[in-house]
Amino acid sequence: MIFTYNNSDKPDAVRNINYNGTDYGFTYDANGNMESGHDFTDPEDIVVRSIVWNADNMPVTVTRDGAQTTVTYDGDGVRAKKVGGGTTTYYISNDYEIKNGAATKYIFAGNLRVATIDDNHTLPFFIRIILAVPLP
Repeated sequence: MIFTYNNSDKPDAVRNINYNGTDYGFTYDANGNMESGHDFTDPEDIVVRSIVWNADNMPVTVTRDGAQTTVTYDGDGVRAKKVGGGTTTYYISNDYEIKNGAATKYIFAGNLRVATIDDNHTLPFFIRIILAVPLP
């Protein structure tokens, strides 16, 4: 892969990737947000991705190979809802979400997510052991 950066205003923004002799271009808005480009997640199936941004420079629509995902934010700019791929997710807090009507609770140890509890309310085995140990 050969990367080309040819914009002095945005020196970290790749403008072109040459992969196996084919050029893949990228475009950006005035704030430096990528508006369109290619997704190399699978180099055998490179697809186009486009992004629409709101006034707070947050993505509101991402279209990847024709499939669209939309994101809605609350008044504080925190992600509140995501719709895409037949799934609707509501973000209630940093550790609680509802996806297609099913609630999920996340348990953190500091910044590290250590467990996920879904609607059947079962804790992973190692979390049950930790919770069973009395604290000093």
